[in-house]
Amino acid sequence: MSFPYLLGMIVFVGATAAGSISGAVFNPAVGTGLMVVHASVHGASAIANLWLYWVAPIFGGLLAVGAYKVTNGGEYKK
Repeated sequence: MSFPYLLGMIVFVGATAAGSISGAVFNPAVGTGLMVVHASVHGASAIANLWLYWVAPIFGGLLAVGAYKVTNGGEYKK
């Protein structure tokens, strides 16, 4: 199988599995756009959880970096 197909399938499975929980927003820009549109229709209180769409991916990325360095720390020793 080709790499783009497998990558697309991973995104599809992730969206299908997490769609009902998180709205399947894997990109903070998409989450921000959806929140802004939702807030324009339903009022400003709909934007109260916008910070979560930015903080969670950054925190997850930092957590992944830490896990990678713990499991593959020997690659960086000089």
